[in-house]
Amino acid sequence: MNYNRSYYNGSYDYVLVKLISFKLEREIYTSAPFDGFRRATALVSQVGTIGGPGNPAVLNNQLKTYSNISYGTLYAAPSEWLAVLSDYVEGFKGVKYSIPIIYANGTTSTCTYIHSMR
Repeated sequence: MNYNRSYYNGSYDYVLVKLISFKLEREIYTSAPFDGFRRATALVSQVGTIGGPGNPAVLNNQLKTYSNISYGTLYAAPSEWLAVLSDYVEGFKGVKYSIPIIYANGTTSTCTYIHSMR
């Protein structure tokens, strides 16, 4: 995941982050014999306050689903998303991937992988 980082009113105590882009590398490990992966989907979420540290009620939940993503391809987050104070409000910030796996016996399963920023 690629982020921009800045600081609220120049204060290094309050880090602002904004997700710029992400990609899924094809490094998925399983001990079961399998035939391959189907197209993955990704749920991208950025949660935090967009107000000053004294105004935690100003929240922003930025969420987008990407379907049929390709491995190794860079995907941009929406440019209109605002930077958030990441450590100030609990909530998921990052990318959650769902990857359908096809096993050698013909069955399928979904692997879920979460890449989050704290």
